[in-house]
Amino acid sequence: MLGTDTDISTLKVTQYSLQVSENRFRNLFENSEVSLWDEDLTDVFQVLEKLRASGETDLRNYCQQNPDFLLDLASRVKVNHVNLATLKLFNADNEKTFLMQINQTFGPGAMDVFLESLCAFWEDRDIFRSVANYFSFDGRPIQAIVSYRVPKKRIDYKNVAITLVDISDRKQALKALVENQELLKEAQSIAHMGNWELDPKTMKAVWSEEIFSMFG
Repeated sequence: MLGTDTDISTLKVTQYSLQVSENRFRNLFENSEVSLWDEDLTDVFQVLEKLRASGETDLRNYCQQNPDFLLDLASRVKVNHVNLATLKLFNADNEKTFLMQINQTFGPGAMDVFLESLCAFWEDRDIFRSVANYFSFDGRPIQAIVSYRVPKKRIDYKNVAITLVDISDRKQALKALVENQELLKEAQSIAHMGNWELDPKTMKAVWSEEIFSMFG
């Protein structure tokens, strides 16, 4: 029981500090240019705790043998909030629409990534990171790196910050580079032309297959 002015003042300072920290976090969350999701995984954590208490040791194998269990866990994930960058990435009009139709955003392999994220909890890792496929509401495929710090305390499962970094453009650029290299190789073969590159520092040369063919 608070009986002195000092106790009341200390409580007020603590409450003010918490409010400042919460406001700072909220400001960073909302204004980040990276897609951020605030998820409540409390129910998921409790189910996993019960499964471990039952004597199960291999979560990955258990989920593969019991796909309905994995689907049930997925249905227990609650998305509390997403930031403006998320709405922009998925071409969503507003947060309400996004949350109501969130299942439409998950692409191929979504359940595999979800299972691996559960294994991160199960194995008590520090960080989970994976590449996942999504779709925007206008049908555009999205590839993103999904990452988050695995909670260590029960209370922290109520607000898990998920980060999505869109790498679609980089994937497309890499694909285009590979395709251009293949086209160059084919053109050299048709025209009986070749190319070679010399590193002036090491004086090592890289020769195309057509050059080797031309000179035997």
